[in-house]
Amino acid sequence: MGLLKTYAGALRDEPKMRFYALSRIASDIGMLAFGWAGHLVMTNLAITQRARASFMVPTLLSLLLGSIVSGPLADWAERFSLGRLARWRWRVVLAQRVASLALAVYLVAALGHGEPTIPMLLPFMLGSAFLKTAFGATENAFQVDLLRHESTQLGDDGLPLSDERGEPLRYKTHLLSLSSLVESITLAGTFVALLVGGIVMKAASGRLVTLVAFDVVANVICLLALFFLCHPQKRARNVRLADLVYEERTPAVGRVNPIALAIVRFVRSIAEGLRFLAARERRTLLILLTGTFLVEVVNEAYNGQMIVKHLLHGSDDAVRYSMIAWSFGRFGLMFIVPLFARWIGGIGRIFVITMLLDGVVIALAGRLAGWQSDAAIVPFVVASFVDHALTGVCANMAGLATNSASSTAMRGRIMGTMFFVHILGDVGSEMLATVVSERIGIPTMVERIGLLQVIVVLVLVAIGGKRLWSFGLHPDHEKAHA
Repeated sequence: MGLLKTYAGALRDEPKMRFYALSRIASDIGMLAFGWAGHLVMTNLAITQRARASFMVPTLLSLLLGSIVSGPLADWAERFSLGRLARWRWRVVLAQRVASLALAVYLVAALGHGEPTIPMLLPFMLGSAFLKTAFGATENAFQVDLLRHESTQLGDDGLPLSDERGEPLRYKTHLLSLSSLVESITLAGTFVALLVGGIVMKAASGRLVTLVAFDVVANVICLLALFFLCHPQKRARNVRLADLVYEERTPAVGRVNPIALAIVRFVRSIAEGLRFLAARERRTLLILLTGTFLVEVVNEAYNGQMIVKHLLHGSDDAVRYSMIAWSFGRFGLMFIVPLFARWIGGIGRIFVITMLLDGVVIALAGRLAGWQSDAAIVPFVVASFVDHALTGVCANMAGLATNSASSTAMRGRIMGTMFFVHILGDVGSEMLATVVSERIGIPTMVERIGLLQVIVVLVLVAIGGKRLWSFGLHPDHEKAHA
C-alpha cells in the first residue's frame, strides 16, 4: 500500500508526467498486437549466433549512428532559455513519433507482398534502431523536463552540490517513482503482448499485416496524446499547430553556416559528455556507469529465445512462455524499485548487489543451457527470469543517477555519450560472441561471461570502495527530516 501511495502521490503532483504515461500506454497498445509475432519472426530467423549477427550487426551500426546525433539533438536549444529547450525537446519527441508511424506504414506495405524475410525486415529494423538512439536522449530528457517538483541535492557533508556550470544541482522529487512507473508501463505492455500473443495470432489468422496495421493506429493515438497533453508549458486547449514551428526570434550573432554548426555540435557533444563524466567529483558515477556498460555488453552476447528454440529444442510456445516469464520478472521488479531505495538505502548498494547476483545467475543459465535438452528449458527460464529482472533494475538505477548528475541543459549530451559508448561495446560483443561461440559453444560462453561479470564487479567495488557502496541522492528535504 505504501508503494501504491508513492506512485499515486507522484502522479497527483506531476500532471504532465501523468499525461506522458498515458501516451506511453497508447503506444504500448500496438505492442499487444504485434509484440509476440515480431519476436517469433526474429527468433525463427536467428537459427545460429552467426545468423543473428547477420542482422544484429547492421542494426547495431544504425544504433551507433543514431547515438552520434542523440546528444546534440537533445540539447540543441540549450544556448537559449530552459523553456525554449523544453519546447524544442517536445517537438523532437513528436518528430520521433511521426517517423515511427512512417516505419509502421512501410512494414504494412512490405508484409502485404509476401512472407517476412531478413531483406524485407532490415529497413524497418535499421530505421527503428536509428530512431531509438537518435531520439532516445531527447525523450529521456523530455520526461525529466515535465517534472516540476524539485529540491537541491546535498553531498555527504550536507553541503549543496553544484552542476557543471557551478549552480546548485537540482533533484526532481518524483524522478525515481515516475521513471520506474513509465518503464513499468512499457514492460507491462510487453508482458501482456506475450501473454495474449497466441490468441492474437489466432484471431488474425497469422496475418502479420493485420497486426502491424493495428500498431499504426496505436502510433496515431500516441502522437495525438503527446501533441495535446504533453506540451511542457501549455494546457491541451491552448496547443496549436503553429507551436510546432513558431519560436521567438533571437538576435543573430554574425553569419553562421547551419551545416557547419551542426557538424561542430555533433563532434563536440561526445567530448563534452566524456569530459563531464571524467571530472574527479564524478568518479563514483563513472564507476557505476562502467558497470552499466558491462551489463549492456554481457546481455548483447547471447539471446535467451535463441537458446530455448535452437539449443534446447523448444517449441514456439516454449519460446513465448519463456518470454512471458522474463517479461513479468522485469516488470515486477521494476515496479517495486522505489521500495528497494527505501529498504537498501542507496543507488550504489542496489547496483552492486544486483550486478553480483546477475553474474552468478548468468553463469548458472550457461551451465543449464549445456544440457541441450528440452528438460532444461524450465530451469534455464527460471535462471534467466532472475537475470532479466536484475538487469532492468541495474539500468534504471544508472539512468536515475545520470539524470540527476547534471543540469537540464547538459542532460541530453550525457545520455547521448552513454548510448555511443554502449553501442560500440554491443557491436564488439556481437562480433566477439560469434567467434567465441563457434569455438567453445554457446553454453560455455554464457557461463564464462557470468563469471567474468562477477570478477569485474568485485574489481569495481575495490576501486570505488565506500563511496560506491554509499552512493545515492540526498535532496535537501530528506536531510531536513533525517
